[in-house]
Amino acid sequence: MFSILETTNCTNYVLGYYLSIVKTILTILQVTAPIVFLLSLAISFFKMIVLGEDKKVTKGIFQKIITVIIFFLLPWIVELVLNLVVIDDVDKSVQYTLGNCWQNAESLRDSINQEEDKGVNTGTGSSTLLPDTSGIDDFETPAEKPDKKPTKLVFIGDSRTEGMSYVVGSNDVWCYQNGGKYKWFAGEEPSQAQCILTIDNQITKNTGVIILMGVNDLGDVNKYATYINTKAKSWVAKGAVVYFVSVLPTNGKRDSLNSRINSFNKTIQQKLSSNVYYIDANSYLKKNGFNASDGLHYTPSTYKDIYNFIKKNL
Repeated sequence: MFSILETTNCTNYVLGYYLSIVKTILTILQVTAPIVFLLSLAISFFKMIVLGEDKKVTKGIFQKIITVIIFFLLPWIVELVLNLVVIDDVDKSVQYTLGNCWQNAESLRDSINQEEDKGVNTGTGSSTLLPDTSGIDDFETPAEKPDKKPTKLVFIGDSRTEGMSYVVGSNDVWCYQNGGKYKWFAGEEPSQAQCILTIDNQITKNTGVIILMGVNDLGDVNKYATYINTKAKSWVAKGAVVYFVSVLPTNGKRDSLNSRINSFNKTIQQKLSSNVYYIDANSYLKKNGFNASDGLHYTPSTYKDIYNFIKKNL
């Protein structure tokens, strides 16, 4: 049986930001290449007329013309190639092409810049976040909090964590894998992001280890619980504090995932050991509202709300 996959607009802010940089570079090349070509052409004519280097100069002129044409067409060539690359989202019901991310790169970048204009620091320095934190106190984590807040934070997660890391721009340690699943988290896919293989080196005394995993493989809840409990034991022995953030809700085209997400959260909360603090960010978002353009990945303002809720509950 064949199924028709729906295509949607790209809402990956991180990818959009970097693609906008590439587009800017290509635009600069489109402008500067003809200028450089004209200067080079003038030199070539000088050599041909004054020095009599007819054959060499003619060949060089032809090569330069080809180079300029390639530079001029490069953005369209890149877009054509990217349109051939299709990305599946978590539930496989929605797809978008990298070409769509390329076309929307400026708008994705501007979404983040608009947050900066509101007084939010999204750089790589210390984070100065100014979100609406009303309602956060209504959702304290059920587990008893540690006596002392961690002085260093290590976030481990998937593409949602990646999006949050860029938006909040903090000095925290971030380890994520786009589409990350249990096998990546457990270090069973070394060909992918290497940070997970060396994450133990980042975890020391007074480190808060914050795990945001599960949305890409909701059926592996038992594996997650077992592995997290095992790792938490060794991390706590180092003086760290371990937190698991509930799998966050979806909406729109992904709304059907919520029943499985709820089941995952209920099960893992029951199975996590006393070494792991559970942060119920799912309930917080459902009550206070959230924005997810594709139903799965959040807007910058929602990512900041999630980040601040997590920090409030450490």
